[in-house]
Amino acid sequence: MSFGEIQVSQPENGLRPDQDPHYAVVAVGQPATDQLRIYVDLATLCAIEEHLSGDTSIELGGVLLGGQFIDDDGQPFVIVKEALDAQHFEATKGSFKFTHDTWQDLLHRAAVYPGTTRVVGWYHSHPGWGIFLSDMDLFICRGFFNNPLDVALVVDPCQDHRGWFHWQPATGQDRQYRNSGFYLFDSRHRLLQLQRAADLLNEAESAMSSTHPFPSSRPGTTRALSRVEASQSSAPAQVFISQPDQTWPLICLVGMLSLQTVLIAMIGWSVWTTPNTANSSAVTNDSVYRAVLASLVESSDPNSPPPLSKQRLDILLKRQEEVQELNAQTQLYRVAAEASQQQLRETTKQVETATTELQKAHAIKRDLDARIKTLEIALQEVSGEAENSGLLGGAWWTSPWTNTVIGLIGLVAGGTIGGWWISRRNTSVDSSEKD
Repeated sequence: MSFGEIQVSQPENGLRPDQDPHYAVVAVGQPATDQLRIYVDLATLCAIEEHLSGDTSIELGGVLLGGQFIDDDGQPFVIVKEALDAQHFEATKGSFKFTHDTWQDLLHRAAVYPGTTRVVGWYHSHPGWGIFLSDMDLFICRGFFNNPLDVALVVDPCQDHRGWFHWQPATGQDRQYRNSGFYLFDSRHRLLQLQRAADLLNEAESAMSSTHPFPSSRPGTTRALSRVEASQSSAPAQVFISQPDQTWPLICLVGMLSLQTVLIAMIGWSVWTTPNTANSSAVTNDSVYRAVLASLVESSDPNSPPPLSKQRLDILLKRQEEVQELNAQTQLYRVAAEASQQQLRETTKQVETATTELQKAHAIKRDLDARIKTLEIALQEVSGEAENSGLLGGAWWTSPWTNTVIGLIGLVAGGTIGGWWISRRNTSVDSSEKD
């Protein structure tokens, strides 16, 4: 199946949060210099984990909003500022699926944000299954979040474990590269809360590595970030900023703060004036798709075709259903193959038994053939001895002609002897009468 060519826009130059004096930044885990830098707003991460821990009987998910940039050193980085939880989804204990209604709702809600805020990835939960990307997860990554700087967040709320994934930098073909750490950022006035959150997240990761990786081993797990949210007794962080001597830096700072205030006000107004999701059924599919395409091509070349069309979205969702059906068929084929192998083993055993019986039958036949041959030889010897010991040197006297001749000779000899005897008796009687 071909989805056509996808136009991917190059990320713009931007200022990292750790280089921006408005923010405080702390590291979670051990981020490597050769990995993609991921900066996550603390409040956004808390909202994501609160959403995912709301129901651990199924998988939950949503999309991540923010920006994708390149710093002054030419290194890419991603900022996650907002998250939208998915609704109208289809999910089970071990799967999560975006539907048409899910995309319509998510992209309609994302369209109200400013043009600098766009979709940078997605997140979902693995309740009790650990941190990894399944085949279905990779299908969603390749089909819907295939920008080289798109990210994926997987959270296990049952074990208080989380991990970030992104495209493999070496190949750019598969999302198997997992970060060893990420960065939390917030207002510079919340440095202590950030450090507290980072410490709790690191403790959760350390506890996870020393326990059995199944939910039953940690049935009463409390989210690390929930303790940060509940902790309000800490004193506010004291940050000292040196005052510049020039006037124009102060003017720039005031202008930036004013612009930030205006943007926050616009975002708040957009959120409060967004129509209720339950009442958004009146919005037609065509208008939703136009809003979707407008939000997706804001950062791309205006002359290039949109990266995601209605037809391509329908094809991707249909492909997702086909993958699930193929997985079910594969399971059936696996069961049938096992049954066939069992039947083949039984048939092989029967063939071996029949071969053994056939060998025994061949041995008996060879023995009978030897016995028959011995009897034939013995009969030939007996016949030869009888011929050699026959009367008159053979069986010539058994001929009919010989018997006839012998009979005639016997008849003539008998007649002659009888006639001689009779004539002699008569002669004797005559002589006695004369006397």
